Amino acid sequence: MRVLIVSHSGKTSGGAEQSLMALVRCVAQERADVRLTMLFPGDGQSAFRAFAERLGVETLCAPYHRLCFAKTNAKPLRYGKLALLHLSDRWRSGRLAKRLRGRFDMVYSNTSVVFFGAFLARRLRLPHVWHIREFGREYGIRFLPGADRCRDRLTDRFLFTSRALLDSYRGRCREEKMRVVYNGIAYRPGPARKEHDGIHMLITGSIQRQKGQYFALQALEKLKNYRGGVCLHIAGNFVDTEERDRILDFVRRASLEEKVVFHGYVEDMPALRSQMDMELICSQCEGFGRSTVEGMMSGLTVIAADCGATPEILRDRETGFLYPPGDLDRFVELIATLAEDAALRDRV
Repeated sequence: MRVLIVSHSGKTSGGAEQSLMALVRCVAQERADVRLTMLFPGDGQSAFRAFAERLGVETLCAPYHRLCFAKTNAKPLRYGKLALLHLSDRWRSGRLAKRLRGRFDMVYSNTSVVFFGAFLARRLRLPHVWHIREFGREYGIRFLPGADRCRDRLTDRFLFTSRALLDSYRGRCREEKMRVVYNGIAYRPGPARKEHDGIHMLITGSIQRQKGQYFALQALEKLKNYRGGVCLHIAGNFVDTEERDRILDFVRRASLEEKVVFHGYVEDMPALRSQMDMELICSQCEGFGRSTVEGMMSGLTVIAADCGATPEILRDRETGFLYPPGDLDRFVELIATLAEDAALRDRV
């Protein structure tokens, strides 16, 4: 089988990108009967493209776009621009289809934000599989009116990374097309190297409002006088200037400079996790939650919001701890209890 994979990004730092990288690596190395070609947005080299080429995967690039925007930018002009990009991508897919006709048996699109693969599959008259990895409306992502009907009409099979994510699309896609396929996680924890005093907590992911780093900092403020000492490590890049300013201002006003470490993007997460005691999951709309699984695989105590896909992969007080989303007092109480009870941390 010859499969064209349409990626939404050329980066390697996001959860959706890492999940696709794991899939590509597995197929390229273990399925001789499947030949992959990857299509990337833009017109030049990228980290993901270089990764695919090292695996022997053919790569292509084309100028296509994310046909969505954040809710905070929901202005009439944004919708007008999006409509023009939609028409541009449809036209460009027709031009590319002339070059690719007869080369593939199926088109696969990664994430909900890029429609180019769907347009291309229709032009090529090929089956189209759309892998949905993130919440849309709940995450503040906005599409053009009619996007759901367009997505459903142009797709033969939808894959969702969790039951919660699939449920959020009920009524927007035909039921017979929808399936749940949980992410496979290829992750090798590092050896524990906890040579520190106090409790060290980790929160990972791009720094934006939906990921909940600000919520974790609010908890840290309430715990800053904990007698054993507590430190919050934030791994991820700022992607929202407004959220960056809000977080840095809060750290300064709450005098948390000595208790917060901003690591930026971390290439070697197993090494960082090997120095941690707890992993905090504060996002309220995880479509799967790679960090949740990786934290558990690393032997960390995971404290997570009881929402999205998290309850599907974490059992409360068996493989981690759940708190009601947005309940800061319960969140702080859980951290304080676990900080005092090393036996409970080790048991769960």
